[in-house]
Amino acid sequence: MRAAPAIIQHRFVRRTTTLLSALLLLAGPLGRGPAVAESIRWGDDVGSCYDRGVYAKKPIVMLFYDKVANRVDADTVATRLSLSLRMQAVAMKASWCFADVSSDLVSRNIAKALGVEKYPAISVLAPDGNKIDESARIYDLRAAVDTTGYVEAAENYLIQRIEKLSAQYGGKP
Repeated sequence: MRAAPAIIQHRFVRRTTTLLSALLLLAGPLGRGPAVAESIRWGDDVGSCYDRGVYAKKPIVMLFYDKVANRVDADTVATRLSLSLRMQAVAMKASWCFADVSSDLVSRNIAKALGVEKYPAISVLAPDGNKIDESARIYDLRAAVDTTGYVEAAENYLIQRIEKLSAQYGGKP
C-alpha cells in the first residue's frame, strides 16, 4: 500500500517538470525569459569541422593539443570555455574543433602551417576556403584559479575576434 503514493508522487513530479519545461520554452522565444546561452559543441573531425565553418561562413575555433603530452590540459581548456557564459553567448557564431596533432594529419598540417608549436593552443580562423587565415591565438588557459585576469582577458579577446569575423563574413545561424 505504501508504494502507490510514491508512484503518484513520481508522476506528479515528472508532469510538473514537463509543464515547467514547456513554459520556459514558450517564454524564451517571446522575449520574456532570461537570455539562454548555447553550449559549445566541439567537433573531433577537423576536416569536416573546418568545412562546416567555411560553408556556414562562421569563424572556426580550433583547440590544438597533443594527445600524448597534454590531453588533460586540453580537456581543462575545453571545459573552461564550455562553462563560460560569455563564450556560450557566441557558441552558435563559430564552428568549434578539437585538433589532435599527435594522431590527425589534417590537424598537424594546419598547426604546422600556422606555426603552432606549444599546446594546448586555441586559434580562431577566418572561414575562407581558399587560405588558412588566423585571426587570433591564445595559449595557456589551464590555470585552475585566475588571479591575474589573464583568462578573462583571453576570453574577451576570443569573443571579440569571433564577433568581428562573424560580422565580416555574415555567418549563417
